[in-house]
Amino acid sequence: MYIKESYINMHRFSKRARITIIIITIIAIILCAFGVYKYQKIRLFDKSEYKELCSNLELDGEQFDKQSDLRDYITHWADENELKYHLDDADNIIFERSAAARKKSVSPTVFIVNYNYDNAVENRKVLAGAAMVALTELDSGKSTVVFVNNEKNDGSAYAALDPSIFDNKAKVIYLDYGKQTYISTRSYAQLDEQVIVPAETEEVNCDTAIKIRIGGIKSDVIDTGITKHTNPISSFSTILTRLKTKSTISQIADIKVKNKGYMYPTGIEFTVLLNSYSVEGFISYLDKRVEAFEKANSDDNPECYYEYEVLDNDSDEFPSSAYSKATFEKLTTTLYALKNGVYRYEEDEEVPEGYQDQAIYGITCVRQLTANDDSIVIDLTSQAMNSEKMSALTRDNAAAAELAGCSIVKMDGYDVYENKKDGLVRTLRTTYFKVNDITGNNVTLNEYNDTYFTPMTFISKINSKLDIVHVKYCSKTASVLTNMLLCYLETKGNFLSL
Repeated sequence: MYIKESYINMHRFSKRARITIIIITIIAIILCAFGVYKYQKIRLFDKSEYKELCSNLELDGEQFDKQSDLRDYITHWADENELKYHLDDADNIIFERSAAARKKSVSPTVFIVNYNYDNAVENRKVLAGAAMVALTELDSGKSTVVFVNNEKNDGSAYAALDPSIFDNKAKVIYLDYGKQTYISTRSYAQLDEQVIVPAETEEVNCDTAIKIRIGGIKSDVIDTGITKHTNPISSFSTILTRLKTKSTISQIADIKVKNKGYMYPTGIEFTVLLNSYSVEGFISYLDKRVEAFEKANSDDNPECYYEYEVLDNDSDEFPSSAYSKATFEKLTTTLYALKNGVYRYEEDEEVPEGYQDQAIYGITCVRQLTANDDSIVIDLTSQAMNSEKMSALTRDNAAAAELAGCSIVKMDGYDVYENKKDGLVRTLRTTYFKVNDITGNNVTLNEYNDTYFTPMTFISKINSKLDIVHVKYCSKTASVLTNMLLCYLETKGNFLSL
């Protein structure tokens, strides 16, 4: 009896063990299959090709002297890789890939990235990321990658894009580069203004002229990095303020600002006229400014310069006329009063939902200064979170102009853009989580509202029905984000998704 019961128990145990082994085997097979499937998805990204392109852009980008240099660089790379593309009338570079046979009905995806030779080296990782999306063959719906000619950051190249690129059902992903990775569906408003400084010229009544040249500053689009970007017009303002506070008898002439559109100015040159007894003290001051300028800027701007030259009376560059004292006073006061920087919420203020603590709610940039005989025009570009904050910025600008007895004129502007659709942003965040590395680093793609003006606004003007998001690259996540974009394309329309 005992032997029979033992046999039965052993048989039952053996049966349970076999069932357990079978279940474990099935789970292992499922996990293995899923692992293989997922591995196939996360290995879509060719890191070696990506790194090589980034490296080449870093080495070669410093040699770009004009926009066509970068355009030709991108198209040469495409030719080497036998990619089909076309250039439109605005020099936008457009790569189009047809949908796979079984994904004809999948909504098309359009990737947008700006190209500008001035910041090609800094933006090489996002440029390379967009290039990899254009290069990689996928089993996906129709995809288009557009390198937008953003030489002047004025939106003109966007206006020239063929509307047929943007199907009503298209998902549009705008890519750019910064110090923090996030995804956004909202862009700030932007407004241009001009401060008109009435000007008069008079004869030169000082005996010495000093030509000052400040430049070699890399330009970039106007955004939250304005506080760390050297503005040559601010350097000019500092000199004017110094001359005024020291009550130095002086005149100003031949003001010329180097500017590349809706971007930070890259340089300025002007002439200060003094009497000989003031020259030594002013040159001593300039020497200190030169040293401080080079120390502060040479790392990020290796070609920067701050130089001066004392002109002989018979020099061709010695001014024949100069601005009057009243003009000098108005210009000095206006530039001193105008803000060139950001506006932030204070620590005790409540920040709106979707923004981080101490968020930037506004930006004002002194972008250009054009000197004529009868006026000096100061171009301002302001960006703000909403119409209320924009009104606050424009009031500050108007107050600065009024302080010096100058007029201010509102020019072109764009309202806040907000994509109220949440389909694309949710799918991208889910894809990012599922295809990311298993170390736990960068698992979540944070969603924040942009705190500056972005081309999402320009894109929405082409077709207001589009689902548009902005994906911000950064150094640590560039390759992960590129892989996410490829996986998103590959899995759209699949029965078994990631």
